[in-house]
Amino acid sequence: MSFYNLKRLSYLLIPTLFLLLLTGCPGPGGKGSELDRPEAINATIGTITDIIQSGVTEVRGYGIVAGLNGTGSSECPPDLRTKLIKQIKVEIKDRKGINPQAFINSKTTAVVEVRGTIPAITSQGDVFDLRVAPLANTQTTSLKGGRLFRTKLVRHEKFVDFKRYLETEAFAEGPIFINNLADRNPRIIGDYIIAGGRAVEGVRATMLLRKPNHYTAYLISKLINSKFDVGTAHAKSDKLIFINIPAKYRHEKQKFLAMVRLLYMGSDPVLKQKRINSLVMNMANDRDKLTPEIALEVTGNSALNEIAPLLSHPDEEVRLHAARCMLNIGDDRPLKTLQNIIENKNSPYRIEAIKAVGSGARRNDAIMILGNALNSEDFETSLAVYEEMRKLRSSNVNRSIVAGDFFLDTIRYRGENRIYVSRKGTPKIVIFGDQLQCAKNLYVESNDKDITINARYGDKYVSIWRKNPKKRGVIGPLQSTFSVKEVIKTLGELPIVPRELKKRPGLAIPYCEICELLEKMCKTGAINAKFIAGELTVFPNIDPTEPPQNIPGSNDKPTEENDLDNSEEWKTLLKDAGM
Repeated sequence: MSFYNLKRLSYLLIPTLFLLLLTGCPGPGGKGSELDRPEAINATIGTITDIIQSGVTEVRGYGIVAGLNGTGSSECPPDLRTKLIKQIKVEIKDRKGINPQAFINSKTTAVVEVRGTIPAITSQGDVFDLRVAPLANTQTTSLKGGRLFRTKLVRHEKFVDFKRYLETEAFAEGPIFINNLADRNPRIIGDYIIAGGRAVEGVRATMLLRKPNHYTAYLISKLINSKFDVGTAHAKSDKLIFINIPAKYRHEKQKFLAMVRLLYMGSDPVLKQKRINSLVMNMANDRDKLTPEIALEVTGNSALNEIAPLLSHPDEEVRLHAARCMLNIGDDRPLKTLQNIIENKNSPYRIEAIKAVGSGARRNDAIMILGNALNSEDFETSLAVYEEMRKLRSSNVNRSIVAGDFFLDTIRYRGENRIYVSRKGTPKIVIFGDQLQCAKNLYVESNDKDITINARYGDKYVSIWRKNPKKRGVIGPLQSTFSVKEVIKTLGELPIVPRELKKRPGLAIPYCEICELLEKMCKTGAINAKFIAGELTVFPNIDPTEPPQNIPGSNDKPTEENDLDNSEEWKTLLKDAGM
């Protein structure tokens, strides 16, 4: 080609290239790229996206409970036996001299089915309660005193047979909790392991843009990361954004997602101010006050002056939401308002105000305000204050761990003596009254006559012993002071304690049996305190002779809000994102 023709061609190409720069290169299907077409967005993130979050996951597994007093059995399906033998070789660390076949066949062990529910949007390491039951048609009569060895849990709905490999969703282990307290329901099949399940991996939420756009996806990610931690949001494509839950919101995941939805993307100061004014009016007048509260909280400092007048609003509910919102933004002005609500014995918002102060105020301010409510006549109020003061590491709460199985908390307290035991979430015994003592003359036996607590007038110590669960005879007596705290430690600590732990040995009595003894001691006057048992985790019954029962929400039909894992659209999105 001649120089003249090349020059002529260049004059023709320049206008064409200029037009391409203005309009963008055509993409698939002849459409232009959206990357260089920013839009003026005056809306919240939630109005232009959908947040997809996993629903609850029902999990299931089979394992071995050991430490039984001759109440186990050797029955086990052949395929499961093969699986458990492999599991024993991996999970039992000190297995010298252990014959897996003999271990399964022993009357001190039982093969069990384990079920639980992993909560939605779980973080790695989150714990949850489990239900455990012996296999059907076996001779196992009781799991009392047993402990579940580490067991893999898989998705319930995907389990077909023991030979099939499935991805592990969680691990299960821990001591069996049998609810033999006064409110025992004999129709409930199966026993518990409190906080016995632990999730293997966290589950992140995912955001889908309703109108795919690279620039908008980038803008949303940048906005979320600037408002929360760097790395909270990551745009994978023009329509897909991954959301990681910041550590600060690990226990408030739903609130965090609500804050993300309500983040305002507009940059026009006039429109932003109008929105703040509208949200303040909604908080004062609407029935739903939580949504405007969260929207104003995520707006930040620019909303404080408009919210402040609501601290003197005649409606106490409005004052609560306004005060909590301002405190979470970082303003201390609402502390007096929240303190007044906490001190109002007739207020239905006391618990919410206590939690707001505990999580939002500076540590010293929170401890001072909450300390006055700790001695409340209303137990729910005292319990809420204790929970917040424990999180704040207040000197009013002393925590120790007994045998690695449960917490023992004592509270500096001047109200009615109380002993609280938990039955869900975290195994713990809470003594309201750090100087609480046993009666000077007492004799208490466990319901099965295996444990005895005794002291006569003039005795300097309480004597405690138990029948040996492995052979004839008794263990003890061990001596304890009359302190309720020390009696509990003597009951629960291990017989052999490493010297570096500086603990006195105990009788290794399971947590659930200690709870039974404390209930009996309170009712008979051996301890002058009111016994209070916490709520049980609600589970469906485990009946291994029937098909698996569903936990509500785990098998709901796929919707935008809970389960798109298996949809073709979801698979395509992940493929486009390079996942």
